[in-house]
Amino acid sequence: MRIIPDFATVALELRTHHVDLARLDPTSFNLLRDADGLDAELITANAFGAYLLNMAHPPLDDVRVRRAVARAIDRAGLVKRLAYGTADVGYADIPPALYGATARDDANAYDPAAARALLDAAGWKPGPDGIRARNGKRLELLMAGFAGSPSARAFDVQVQSELRDVGIDAQIKDYVAATYFAPAAAGGPLASGNFDVATINWLSGTDLDDAVLFTCAARPPNGRNYENYCSPEMEALQREARRTYDDAKRRAVYAKIEALLVRDVPMAFISHPKIRAYRNVDLHHPQPNGVTLWWHVAQWAFGS
Repeated sequence: MRIIPDFATVALELRTHHVDLARLDPTSFNLLRDADGLDAELITANAFGAYLLNMAHPPLDDVRVRRAVARAIDRAGLVKRLAYGTADVGYADIPPALYGATARDDANAYDPAAARALLDAAGWKPGPDGIRARNGKRLELLMAGFAGSPSARAFDVQVQSELRDVGIDAQIKDYVAATYFAPAAAGGPLASGNFDVATINWLSGTDLDDAVLFTCAARPPNGRNYENYCSPEMEALQREARRTYDDAKRRAVYAKIEALLVRDVPMAFISHPKIRAYRNVDLHHPQPNGVTLWWHVAQWAFGS
């Protein structure tokens, strides 16, 4: 097993058969569609791609600004142009098919005019260069990202442009993946809160439980609530979901949790990516699924 922190390198190693099985980002996955001797796998998973919005940092402590960020982003366009058919557009963290949600109006759907109106209402007015300001302070946000994924970089650059279009100056700062996801003591920007906006791709297990992302107790260093979201309504729903054993009732509670995330906008959700993998056609018996590529690894073999 090899740790390769750059997806472009992983794709090259797969093409030359120096690697026999690997996950990829959308750009690298798409580049291998015509590669000889490789089989592609696209696996539905309990996963999402989003931008964390640090609610501990003004002006993102104002839901109008967070909603303006979300409404400025053309999620459907991003997925269509940059995911190459390997993701579905998302509006919250759990793929709707997993909890039986029906179609609903999305309060954060792409609408630059609505985003500008929200920023106007919050007191952020356009300056001479188009960037908004309030009380002499420009609307500038630090957007953290991680190096090694051509797709992540492409998404960040496009989102940066769309935010500028509504008057928000987002400056991108990339980190190597090991630093990006490191604990606060090791300088990790997510765990230390050293960001305003940050890209995240999350893969959950088969259960709907998302308390590690959205409960008050899950704020770092205890969990992955990097956005510092803490809501009494969310706490009550998470307790109800964890105490309920009836499947239909649990799904109904998680539908309410998703609606609360749409209302409070702790993240700007973008997509529900599939697990994207390639394997050497000579590698037999792998059974990748929505949780792991490594299922039944003891049965794998080369040849028949």
